[in-house]
Amino acid sequence: MYKVIIIDDERMIREGLKASIDWRKLNFSEVYIAKDGIEGQDLIVEHEPDLVITDIKMPRMNGIEMLEKTKHIQFKKLILSSYDDFEYAKAAIQFQVVDYLLKPIDEDELFDLLEEITTTFTEKHNIVPDILKPVLKTDYENYYINQAVQYIKQNIRLELDNESIANRLNISTSYLMRTFKQYTGITMKDFVNRYRIYHSLQLLKQPLKIYEVSDKIGYNEYKAFNYNFHKYMNMTPNQYIKQI
Repeated sequence: MYKVIIIDDERMIREGLKASIDWRKLNFSEVYIAKDGIEGQDLIVEHEPDLVITDIKMPRMNGIEMLEKTKHIQFKKLILSSYDDFEYAKAAIQFQVVDYLLKPIDEDELFDLLEEITTTFTEKHNIVPDILKPVLKTDYENYYINQAVQYIKQNIRLELDNESIANRLNISTSYLMRTFKQYTGITMKDFVNRYRIYHSLQLLKQPLKIYEVSDKIGYNEYKAFNYNFHKYMNMTPNQYIKQI
């Protein structure tokens, strides 16, 4: 089970997010709130959360200062901001935030994003099988490979093939396929499938049907999910659930 800290100087937002999101369904057992960066810093140091959702522009200590003072602690960072906070948001890039949400917050959008974020906790809380570790790397010495990897991870529910990804990046399919294999050591199709299986490991811990997990990671047919899961994990999704 995970821990999240919500930091916002607007009481309605911080308490509203705590009350309106089904945190238990996302496997969060502890939800803390703070009204500014000073309170947020104290909670982060005390509880070492998995996720921090923070406003940027706050009294006493803003979100950027708070992230700077807690950078020695490992946690995922989700930024809440308004259009007026754009300069602050740019400053947060150095802290490798997972995403930005503009106020007013769409709760459905936030829930979907939280589902995506929790899948990345697998690395922190569990041993990741060696065969899936290639998808954990996030930075390559090639702009297009970084863009391709980011696009795959952010759009895993879509039908992803070599040509569609290359078109998205405005480069030739042959160049992308060749360069992707050169930098990652595996084909793009293989990367997509491995990431989908990696993504599924956390979802299978949630109260979801297997066909629902299959749909959330981009497999239109359960058989394709079952086949690829067994290929990489040497067991079926059902067998994996039983051993959790």
